[in-house]
Amino acid sequence: MAALAMTFTLAVSVGLPLGALFYLLARQRALLRPFLAGVGTFLLFQLLLRIPLLGWLRGWDGLALLAFRSPWLYALFLALTAALFEEGGRYLAARLLLKGRTGCGEAMAFGLGHWGLEALSLVGLPFLLSLLAAPGLTLAAGAGGLLAAGVERVAALPVHLAATRLVFAGVRRHRALPLLAAFALHTLVDLLAALGSLAGLPLWGIEGGLLAVAALLAAWMIGDRRRERKGKRGCR
Repeated sequence: MAALAMTFTLAVSVGLPLGALFYLLARQRALLRPFLAGVGTFLLFQLLLRIPLLGWLRGWDGLALLAFRSPWLYALFLALTAALFEEGGRYLAARLLLKGRTGCGEAMAFGLGHWGLEALSLVGLPFLLSLLAAPGLTLAAGAGGLLAAGVERVAALPVHLAATRLVFAGVRRHRALPLLAAFALHTLVDLLAALGSLAGLPLWGIEGGLLAVAALLAAWMIGDRRRERKGKRGCR
């Protein structure tokens, strides 16, 4: 079972991102630029800016004290900074790199690229390296944890796509409300996972909540896409 769980998680966190890239290269080159912009945005704003900054701030006694005395507030701090860096990065990319290219297709490609590098860097590559270095120990972690990592990446995909659609809609329509909605969505989803863990909820209870949110967002995007095709102001 552990081997099957690992196969699923690697298929999601390595196979899907690389498969999306190869598909765009072969069939949808017009969407390659927003896809790569999404990859670059996560690389810059999370891997090169936010994560090193958090590592530096953890050496500050005040933040360490906050994490110890009030883990709930610390979770809120982490969620807010994640939303600020990632949604701020999406906004800047849409304004500076993708001028006039913020439609539905571009938003989907950007969100897929952003999600893809996150899946690769946080799950896919660490799991691959662990599997190559110590396959027995990696699989001994158990099927539940290995499977949950892949399920969480599946649940994260609609969140990335929906947040990107909102940010791009805000840029396209010159409105602040969709941008604020993307920021709130990102913050709340991150809080759901963190607070569930702090409250002692079982792992699959947390994953179930994330999947429920993902399903709602997917339903919204599908409905919005149908409205767009019917000419009823979709892709908001």
